[in-house]
Amino acid sequence: FPGTGRADRARQQSTGTGAWHIATAMSGACVTGTCGDYASFLQRSITGRGGWPQIMPYDWEIRFEDGAFGVDWWTSGIFTEVPFSVWRTGISTPDDTSDDVRYIAVWLDDNGNGVFDMIASDHDSSGGANDPYTDWIYVYSPNDMSAGQSGYDTWLATAQSEGSDGGSTWGSENPMGRLVFYGWNHGDVSDGTLDAVAAQDRMPEAGTVFRFSTTKPNQPADVFSFSTDGLGAQARDEGQQIAALDDIGIVPNPYKGASSYEVSQLVDQVRFTNMPDQATIRIFTLAGTLVRTLEKNSASAMFPWDLSTEDNLPIASGMYIIHIETNIEGKTQEKVLKFGVVKKRVQLNAY
Repeated sequence: FPGTGRADRARQQSTGTGAWHIATAMSGACVTGTCGDYASFLQRSITGRGGWPQIMPYDWEIRFEDGAFGVDWWTSGIFTEVPFSVWRTGISTPDDTSDDVRYIAVWLDDNGNGVFDMIASDHDSSGGANDPYTDWIYVYSPNDMSAGQSGYDTWLATAQSEGSDGGSTWGSENPMGRLVFYGWNHGDVSDGTLDAVAAQDRMPEAGTVFRFSTTKPNQPADVFSFSTDGLGAQARDEGQQIAALDDIGIVPNPYKGASSYEVSQLVDQVRFTNMPDQATIRIFTLAGTLVRTLEKNSASAMFPWDLSTEDNLPIASGMYIIHIETNIEGKTQEKVLKFGVVKKRVQLNAY
């Protein structure tokens, strides 16, 4: 926002090199004190009367063309000719016109001359005093919301026959308002005139389309499907099983008097991790004395040890060597771990 970084801005128009951007109208009510930033655009142009619930999930277009009409609501209060039409263009279907609905354009005559045109005043969105902008645009729905422009046609026929705003044919939606288009560096307007702005740069040329693409939140009719084909459990081959031995460990290491696996201070516990289904675990002192032999025969990758010897006595503090042996495809494979232990002092506080 407002699109100054997009490529080929100078090629928007065939009759000139002017680039056009959309913004919120200039007003002292802009939330940040300037009307050129995105926060002010959201606060002012996404109207409280309708706003996002009426805008999303649809996309929108403002199409500059001849023979369009809108309502000069604040000055004459009746229908007038405008150089654009407003369309709700469906949900992510920019090239399918079968679901487009034409809305009613309402505008505020900022300079009071009775014509939708450019204002000889600079917009905040750019530095300098050479970014003049248009009268304000509001968007209202017709009563008839069927695809196409039958609702718009009914409104126009009513407004023309009554010489009015055709208000009896308006719908209840007002999703957007206070929109303006400003010409990026189209000419200095610091003198309050458009003398420095070329005639072809005072309004987007017929055929110009401004598209609003919105986010698409989930809707009640949305259906999502997924498949688990190819995602089932797969047996490891021999090489993968051997490589997995590198992941075997013991936690915590070192053991420093406690672990999160223990349920009381009288219970010691560590766990071997990433273990194969079958394995023999042998724990040795640094002197080579066998302290304990454990047999694992389960599908769990975790295996507990209570830090006790074969005689069910607690082991002492110190360093230990752990030898893990398993069979892979008929071949013996081994893993060696170093394990440090600092035993806790048991303090009984209940007798």
